[in-house]
Amino acid sequence: MNTKANVLLYILWVILPASFLSADITDAWDATNTSLHDWRVMSFPFDEIFRCAVILDSLNGWVWVHNSQYVYHLKDGQWLLMSEFDGSKLENYFGYFDNFLWFRCLDKINYRYFILQYNETESKRIYPPNADRIRDVCYLSADNIWCACEWGEILHFDGQRWTLFQTPTFMHINQILMLENDTGWILGEAFNQELINFWNGKNWQKIDADFNKGKGWSDVKIKLDASTYYYFGKTDENLLLRLKSSGIESINFSDILKDTLSLNWKIVKNPLVYHRSGSYLTVDLNNYFVEAKGKNEVFFYEMAENKTANAHLLTSDGSLFPTKINYQNIFPRGKAQFTGTRTDRMRGGYGVAFGDFDSDGDDDYYLVDTEDRNNLFLFGGNSTILASSPITFVEAADRLKISGAVILKNGKNVYDMGVCWADIENDGDRDAYITSMYGENELFKNISNRKFEDIAQRANVTGGQARSNVACWGDVNNDGAVDLFVANEDTTNMLFLNDGAGQFREISEKAGLRTAQRGKGATFGDIDNDGDLDLVVTFFGRRNKIYRNMGIDRETKLPRFIDDTDRCLPVNADSLAKSTSAVLADLDNDGDLDLYITNLIFTNRLYQNDGSGIFRDITVAAGVRDSSLSHSSCFFDADNDGDLDFYVTNRGKNLFYLNNGVGKFNQNEDMFELMDQLAYSTGVACGDPDNDGDVDCYLANTDQPSVYFRNDLNNQNYLKIKLIGTKSNRDAIGAKTWLFQAGHLGETDFCLGLRELSGGSGYGCQNSLVIHYGVDATKKYDLKVWFPSGIIKTYQDIEPAQLLTIEEETGIAKAVSLAHKWLIRSIFNRTNQFKFMLTLTILLVLSVVSWLMVHFKKAEPGFAWRLTLIPFAAYFILMALLYGAEFLLADVLPVGFAMLTFGVVFWLLKARTLRIGRERIAEDLLMTCLAFDHGATGTSILNQLQLFCTNLSFDAKNLSANVLRQLQETIIAFYDQVFGALKRICELAKDATVDIYQAEELKRQLISISNYLNDIKVNINLDKNIKKDVWENIYRLVDSVKLNIKAIKGSAMSLLACDAVSLIRNQVARAAKLVHYPIIVNGSAESLPSQVCIKPDELAAIIDNLLQNGHRSMKACPDPAFTIDFKTTDRYLLVNVSDRGEGIPRKYWDRVFERTFTTKTGGKGGFGLYYARHTLAKYGGGIEIVNSRKNRGTVFRINLLII
Repeated sequence: MNTKANVLLYILWVILPASFLSADITDAWDATNTSLHDWRVMSFPFDEIFRCAVILDSLNGWVWVHNSQYVYHLKDGQWLLMSEFDGSKLENYFGYFDNFLWFRCLDKINYRYFILQYNETESKRIYPPNADRIRDVCYLSADNIWCACEWGEILHFDGQRWTLFQTPTFMHINQILMLENDTGWILGEAFNQELINFWNGKNWQKIDADFNKGKGWSDVKIKLDASTYYYFGKTDENLLLRLKSSGIESINFSDILKDTLSLNWKIVKNPLVYHRSGSYLTVDLNNYFVEAKGKNEVFFYEMAENKTANAHLLTSDGSLFPTKINYQNIFPRGKAQFTGTRTDRMRGGYGVAFGDFDSDGDDDYYLVDTEDRNNLFLFGGNSTILASSPITFVEAADRLKISGAVILKNGKNVYDMGVCWADIENDGDRDAYITSMYGENELFKNISNRKFEDIAQRANVTGGQARSNVACWGDVNNDGAVDLFVANEDTTNMLFLNDGAGQFREISEKAGLRTAQRGKGATFGDIDNDGDLDLVVTFFGRRNKIYRNMGIDRETKLPRFIDDTDRCLPVNADSLAKSTSAVLADLDNDGDLDLYITNLIFTNRLYQNDGSGIFRDITVAAGVRDSSLSHSSCFFDADNDGDLDFYVTNRGKNLFYLNNGVGKFNQNEDMFELMDQLAYSTGVACGDPDNDGDVDCYLANTDQPSVYFRNDLNNQNYLKIKLIGTKSNRDAIGAKTWLFQAGHLGETDFCLGLRELSGGSGYGCQNSLVIHYGVDATKKYDLKVWFPSGIIKTYQDIEPAQLLTIEEETGIAKAVSLAHKWLIRSIFNRTNQFKFMLTLTILLVLSVVSWLMVHFKKAEPGFAWRLTLIPFAAYFILMALLYGAEFLLADVLPVGFAMLTFGVVFWLLKARTLRIGRERIAEDLLMTCLAFDHGATGTSILNQLQLFCTNLSFDAKNLSANVLRQLQETIIAFYDQVFGALKRICELAKDATVDIYQAEELKRQLISISNYLNDIKVNINLDKNIKKDVWENIYRLVDSVKLNIKAIKGSAMSLLACDAVSLIRNQVARAAKLVHYPIIVNGSAESLPSQVCIKPDELAAIIDNLLQNGHRSMKACPDPAFTIDFKTTDRYLLVNVSDRGEGIPRKYWDRVFERTFTTKTGGKGGFGLYYARHTLAKYGGGIEIVNSRKNRGTVFRINLLII
């Protein structure tokens, strides 16, 4: 056998018992013993995969197969299939003691764990405490049994009762080896702690050695009767550890232990190989997978070339375990209101979080997998993992790079536990935090909903391999950024404070939150309604804690918490219950948060809040006392009846409690499919991805596929609320809503419940942040919303069956808050600092260059701003679109594009900005003046004021009531209808640089008239005389206003001046070249006005339309011709356009100017004349038909306002 075969590789980590080898077995260590190479093959008739085998000799033994239900007994050379153990499920094998096989079993009826002693004639059940957590058994005698358990517990049985034995650690104990002389060793599993401890009969001693810092110790122990030596295996080196009461030393056995099987030996399918020498060691055999072995036996499978090989190190009793357990995939279905659909690939599920990860408006969900990569399911894709559900999800974790690590560098599974999400930078997308049992925690930054990046190291939130269980978000100092709390097993729990830019610092001790180990669950919530988030932490084997937030400490400027458990919770509540999770929710709809805690040992607990944060235990009174072994819970209104129900996950049968609305809960199994199925369920979370108004939930299982429960309620009895923070954190985590009956806003007696947005609760889970209320669809409701910033918003008469989106701020306040947060993440986030400085540099360069160009080229006012902002906007938009791309794309390309845009914009603005801008403003000014001049709301009101100034007495007492009323109405009309219109004229005149002096003068006159009218109103109310000069001044000012308006209007018209006669003559000359009939123009240019008010291009379009219409109408005319006559009046230039066409009936003379109306054959057209009338009216002109006869032609008259 070559050297490679001698190295111990991939040794399985399982539970193996203490055992004994006879003294002569020590000869097996002698490499010169030739009997080591003597093997023979035994047949095994069953095509099964072994869990373990115990072979007593060549004719007797036991084999436990992979489905965990059957044991084959080899008796006198014959194989027998034994019973199914009364419906119990075999889970772990501990050893063969006193002619009994020892198993840990699960009773499928009551889901209770026990120790089974089994042989061919009888079986016994033992119920030690914490049976489900036992990892190793050391059997010395019937009245001297030791058990190593998880969480540092050691159990001892003295023949009468089980007791807890003192322990040196809180971590899992994988192996225990106790001796008859009351000494022994334990092998623990921990990071940064001693792994081996020795019991000297009085106390525990740590065993220190250089190699006592490795990872991956094997689970074999060897006890030799012929010596005082005891051994533990080690996987990453070719070593054994020799344990003595005085210490520890290593043994290199590569030279003394030899493989007993030749690589060239032909392997037969499913053989049991019996080795008569009694060797107990096997090694990696390249392409052969060692599956089972009994005493002196080895069982091999030939395996694929690319498959990882495994080796097993065995004890004298022949115990062996494989690396994986396979479960059958059987999913019964039933009729229920919640339709359960198995997600076939999702075993090993733990934490679940609903949230809008891709910002498309609907909930997605993230599932943590302890055995494989994590999964992100986006709602609304083109394929589904849900076999028979109309709800469609697409798995996108790998594509978006958020699946997380699976295997550590040392080969150990990462074993992720929980997930919670929030917008850590307030940039509008959701980031996810994943807790890990064995690896470092991960913080996945969402980059524009296109991919995720793990920034935990950069953000300082890795946790340092502290065996983190769960985490939750909450803004503990109400600064507008979510902070992070992490519950750890190996170290103190941790509070990380966010600086607003996604950078965190650990402040646990300074904040008063430094705690002992064994943290299992945590959730934030404002239990006393004082406006800041308090904290509930659950512990494993210790009393749970409530930390009250006392606000910001004046000295440290940090949030300060105090342990208020003694006041808030009943004495000794859950002190030994091994609590796993906590949820805060308003279960009794009284407007405060109640508390529910799940436990593994004792019953779960429901605590009612008295409104001040003091809780009383109402578990029994509420009817929710149940068995232990619970992991998590989720509260939601399942039936839309207005109160919260809840789902509890267990190791066994899960529970669902329906709230009856009067303080009681009833178990209801009929609402959920698959509720009768036993499972190891962990996380559960809820949301409404399909937006149908009822809440769905997702159940994570570790031992079988997880389940998506779709709620088929489908009624209109709901109200959903989505909160968007601006001054507060973006996701509004910590915000609260109270729903009231309509007309009773703020009245406690009419409160229909409180909802507080949680950043994580339950066992590593998080519900959707879209608030859901079950309501009566026939009624209306009032709503009060409180944001963490302190901003309160209220709404009345809200209709049900809708999603109500509420922003914390709007308008300028919103813009200021968002700009402030953008500056924070741009300045303080290290990854954004370069982009921020580059952006400022680009803006500065553009501004300076634009100013210089304006300064030297005398461009118009405002030119510099446009020349700066347009290229800068182009740069900013392209930078945002390419956010997260490579450097050349994300940074260099936007700069180059901004420079190019700058040149193009400058060229365009230089040529057109002045002309187009002034023309547009002048056009608006002209229309405003014309509307005021010719409308009843402008000049008529000014005329009424002058009428009062001329005819009224100056003594208010002598005025009749009717006159006073008319005067007051005229004054009100002045403010409502005249003042605003004239103010608009002033502003447009300034913008168009038209008669700026007159505009300023008009503004002063308006203010003076306003002041005089105010004095008149006061004097009328006080029955005082009105001075004569007041009336005279008003009359004079009104005259001045009219003159100024006329002057401004004339100036505006001059900007829009057009030489209509010349334009029409030129247009006719061009048209005459295209037709065979005459176009006659009458009127001397010298006697006609040179300028009218209209844009040349618009007048040309009107004339062209009339010529084309006339040309079509004269197709059947024998002598076609056009005649254009010019005439003038005091104000208008009249242009008559005559043709000799078919004519237009009298009844259509007005309708032809309506939009879409036409007299053309085929019904096409109808816009040209409408456009002509609309355009001419805009400039104070018009168009009409003055004559039309059948087959004699039509005469159109155009009225153009003379300047």
